[in-house]
Amino acid sequence: MKALVSPQEKAEWKINKQDFIAELQAKYHVTRLEEITNTKRKYCYEWTIKTDHHFLNGMLDDSLNCVCIETDSVDLGCSFALWTRTFMPDGAEIMLYDEDFINHIYFNKDTDIGQLIKVFR
Repeated sequence: MKALVSPQEKAEWKINKQDFIAELQAKYHVTRLEEITNTKRKYCYEWTIKTDHHFLNGMLDDSLNCVCIETDSVDLGCSFALWTRTFMPDGAEIMLYDEDFINHIYFNKDTDIGQLIKVFR
C-alpha cells in the first residue's frame, strides 16, 4: 500500500512536527528516523516502523500538511493514517488516497478503520 494523507487543496495549517515526531517515537517501534535537510527534497522527515510481521515507511512533507505512507499491510497503513489524522484540524477535509487516485476516501479522526480498509483492499 502506497498512500498519502493530506488535504485535497492547499492548506494554511501545519502539523506540529515536534509533537508529531515525539508521539511517533512514543507510539511506534521506529527503527529509523531521519531529518531531511536537503532542500531539493520535498520532505522534512522520513522513518521506518517495524512490527512483528510488517513495516511502514513514512515521510512528512515539508509543507507540514501531508504524510506519505508505504507499507506491506493495509491494516497498518490505515491505522497509521487515522493516527496521523489526529495532528490535523478537526474541520479540515482530509483524504487518504493512493498515488494513482484510484482508491480514495475523505475521513476524520473518528472514522471507523474498517471504512478505510474496505477502500484499500
